[in-house]
Amino acid sequence: MKKLFLTGLIFFLGVAVALAGDVSFMWDANTEPDIAGYRLFMHTEGVDYDYVNPVVECPGTGATVTNLTPGQTYYFVLRAFDTEDFESGNSKEVTHNEPNIWEGRPPANPTGLIKK
Repeated sequence: MKKLFLTGLIFFLGVAVALAGDVSFMWDANTEPDIAGYRLFMHTEGVDYDYVNPVVECPGTGATVTNLTPGQTYYFVLRAFDTEDFESGNSKEVTHNEPNIWEGRPPANPTGLIKK
């Protein structure tokens, strides 16, 4: 069985790239000549990874996962696959806590402000 190696998953969150409910990832390319792409897998607390159905499958070195639930913790791993569909083991796991922006309520009015 052929082994594939990942150089690592880099977690990337940025206001310009990721909006509320979205998280973006970037990783180093696998250097094997027959790499066909990458599969990103996700799970939440108490649920195992579903290695049959990746949340994203792409040929490049970046992906965005959308529609995340506020207040939820998500776990992600990446696997490379080659042209014969051999798949690598997991990258290092990355955890993302989707913020609970307003928890269903608008923010309170500020207090203690001084008018100039």
